[in-house]
Amino acid sequence: MKIKTVLLCILLSSFVYGQNTVGTLLFDEESYAQGYNLLFPENQSKVFLTDICGQIVHQWDMGDMLPGKELYIDEESNLLVALLDPNLTQASFGTGGAGGVIEKRSWENELIWRIEIRDSIYRLHHDIEWMPNGNVLMIVWHRKFLPELIEYGFDTSRYTQKALWADAIMEYSPELDSIVWVWDAWDHIVQDYDSTKAFFGAVAQNPGKIDINYQDFTFQKPDWLHINGIDYNPQLDQIIISPKNFNELWIIDHSISSDTARTEKGDLLYRWGNPQAYKQGTKDDQILFSQHDPSWIDMPGSAYDGQILVYNNFIAFDLSLGEIIHPNYDTQTGTYTLQNGRYLPLAVTRSISHPDTIKNFSTAGSTIQLLPNGNFLMHAARPGFAFELTDDETVVWEYKVPFRNGFPVMQGTELSLSQNFTFSLRRYPQDYPAFIGKDLSPKGYIELNPNLDFCKSIIDDTHEPEQAEWVIAPNPVSDMLYLDIQSAAILKVYDTKAVLIKKYALTAGSNMLDLSSLPQGIYVLHLEGRLPQKMIILR
Repeated sequence: MKIKTVLLCILLSSFVYGQNTVGTLLFDEESYAQGYNLLFPENQSKVFLTDICGQIVHQWDMGDMLPGKELYIDEESNLLVALLDPNLTQASFGTGGAGGVIEKRSWENELIWRIEIRDSIYRLHHDIEWMPNGNVLMIVWHRKFLPELIEYGFDTSRYTQKALWADAIMEYSPELDSIVWVWDAWDHIVQDYDSTKAFFGAVAQNPGKIDINYQDFTFQKPDWLHINGIDYNPQLDQIIISPKNFNELWIIDHSISSDTARTEKGDLLYRWGNPQAYKQGTKDDQILFSQHDPSWIDMPGSAYDGQILVYNNFIAFDLSLGEIIHPNYDTQTGTYTLQNGRYLPLAVTRSISHPDTIKNFSTAGSTIQLLPNGNFLMHAARPGFAFELTDDETVVWEYKVPFRNGFPVMQGTELSLSQNFTFSLRRYPQDYPAFIGKDLSPKGYIELNPNLDFCKSIIDDTHEPEQAEWVIAPNPVSDMLYLDIQSAAILKVYDTKAVLIKKYALTAGSNMLDLSSLPQGIYVLHLEGRLPQKMIILR
């Protein structure tokens, strides 16, 4: 099948340069990771899927609803989006990142389902996470008032808040239209202020618990934790979250029931980035600063597979960095290693940055991805600036979101900080299953009066993914499948509903795949970035 894409007009070299101030600013056609970018700029109601030139290939219209911050496309072409609905008028609360609504919409923008959590006690905010079972994880503020704070040992002699917003992680089942799992930070409190109150204990000796009196970054505001990011690891059945005001990453156990999650078995499995938050270090030991977008790297064959990627926002007043962290996890015991009271590692695996480090800087939002070709995609939310780097941090693509306070701007416009704030920008590979059979032809630029000479598109381009010669046997198969391929590749196994079931890292030559754990049925085998696909019968 032919895939419509873009072809650049290269004049003097493999790079395209120009005088653009918004949209695509720089592009190296030989080194970028092919795909499409998903973004939902602030203060307006359209979700855009754009090509590498910045042309719109698809969009969703949210009516008069605004970004509730994060959004994703699933492999069946549906959009999952957090929203802020100005038509909801019931009593609520919130601050930056507040939403209250999640919707799932089809490629054609038809509403599939909607959930609202927005009242005087609970409110959805920031990030959401699609799970393999079709459920959705979400971050929800849980408002607690002063009498309960006092009972929990809150130090009113130092702190003036009349309420605190803890955070709960909730799992929503669209099929049941109900919350089916909950983990609440409020169930895992410790305090060493008042021995007559609940949850009194030594903070330093309870790293799995959360010090109610760690308030260094709340600035006397009720928004206590401000969890701004979430990711799920299906292999470990664990969840990583990013409590910005603790300057840490936390990992919790999803394999336990909601009832068990309320007990000590639901305490933090791991925390990292700021050991002073559990009295095991000083300010000099802090590594994370207002971080966003934590995720496990799921890329078999990569040196970073299984490690954690995060955008470290506010290291200094002019410095943000991408960071890779390698937790010391014992798969036999299911525990993370503590050394002298602190969780390992003591330093990041590596930091990632644009050569001009000021271009990374953002005090809020921001996302980072490791792309299939090994490049890094970083997006600084506050300046609305995204860029792609090779592994040696050579810049191969730059993009400036062309909005000012919710309105598209003319090419040539100089934007000030935060005028084009965009919480996230993510790239989906060209062969992502959601795009099969979809019209992805360019449909015009976001910016007004675009520079048409900068990045020319050819709608009827006949570029096709690489043809791969590979052999499988037997077919039908009962358990072990033999597969021979000319070069290393990632194999994805889908069921007949285009749901990803499994991934394998293949080496060049002969491979034996154990399919015995899969139920009988028909499956489609797809080599990432290559054609053709193959169908097998498992019996």
